[in-house]
Amino acid sequence: MRRAACYTQVYQGESPASFKYTPLCHPRHYDGESDLALRYDCTKEEQQMQLPRIRIRRYHLLVITLVLAIVLMLLSGYDPRPRSACTNSDKLVVRSARQWLLIGTSPQVEVVCADGSGVVAQILIPELANARSFDLSPDGHRIVLSYRTRFGTTILSIVNSDGSGSQQIVEDEQLIDDLDWSPDGEKILLTAAFNKGYGIYIIDLVCLEKDIDCASSVTYLGHGFSPVWSSNGEKIAFTVSDSHSIYSMNADGTNRINLTHSERPDWQLTWSPDDSQIAFFSLRDPVGIYIMNADGTDPVFLTEGSEPKWSRDGEYIAFTSARDSSGQNLWLEGPRVNSVYAIRVDGSETIKLTFHEAEVIGSYVWLNSDN
Repeated sequence: MRRAACYTQVYQGESPASFKYTPLCHPRHYDGESDLALRYDCTKEEQQMQLPRIRIRRYHLLVITLVLAIVLMLLSGYDPRPRSACTNSDKLVVRSARQWLLIGTSPQVEVVCADGSGVVAQILIPELANARSFDLSPDGHRIVLSYRTRFGTTILSIVNSDGSGSQQIVEDEQLIDDLDWSPDGEKILLTAAFNKGYGIYIIDLVCLEKDIDCASSVTYLGHGFSPVWSSNGEKIAFTVSDSHSIYSMNADGTNRINLTHSERPDWQLTWSPDDSQIAFFSLRDPVGIYIMNADGTDPVFLTEGSEPKWSRDGEYIAFTSARDSSGQNLWLEGPRVNSVYAIRVDGSETIKLTFHEAEVIGSYVWLNSDN
């Protein structure tokens, strides 16, 4: 009877005895010298005996593939809730990076509803997904953002909210951070290391209208970081680098006043809509978010978390926290990751706004309910 070769298995060793696998067919002859090739010749009946075993292996492979697909879907931050209509509620634009088995990240930008009902939409702007800092114009139609290029420089640019009409403002070798659009939509507040060294600067966007070099429209306001406009545009609150105390100053950089005189660092500031209070993150005991009067008096602890952002209606303060994160990523221990929450100013209610366990929040801003 003619015999057909079922398969050939190559292994290392000096003799066939080092090959541990038990075949269905009996060995007929051997080839090779140092790398011995064990060849099996089978009858037709013996070949048929192998077919069920092959089918079982393919079935197991299919099951394993499906299980891995489900696990990866969960790790990618799959949210089973339907897209939110988000009627009669404010929204937030959240930039995040989802972790993949602790070996990589996938940046993305989503609009989430402030009532906790879920994701409204995704924003597909590549520069925004990789932005170091960003902010929305008061009307919500434009985005200012800074991002690092592959050549190591930082570009500050403005783009329409639909991704069109990108305009470069400046390019610099140093980082450009803490972007905050003025309430009148005409200026950008930021921290950078331009011609006066590291500190707080204002860029007048008239340079884009007149098509002139925007580097010539930069005004230095002094040393400090984490600057934010007051809602009426008349004041700027910021943190001084050497003392880490919170200061305020006029919009032109004059009349700098120390508000906190804190022994522990205070930063990440946000004004209330009526400019009567300032919320901030502090390393004082307990560590977390505090609210104080605009003149620095009566600081009160609000909640554990960081990066506070006051809502446009003044009722909530959004913040990031890892309070619900287990730090587990499958069977691996990993860093605890942040989610975005909103808490009532009186501390009576806290709402979780993002639900991706494998997500690290980069930055976020509020949208008005009509945007």
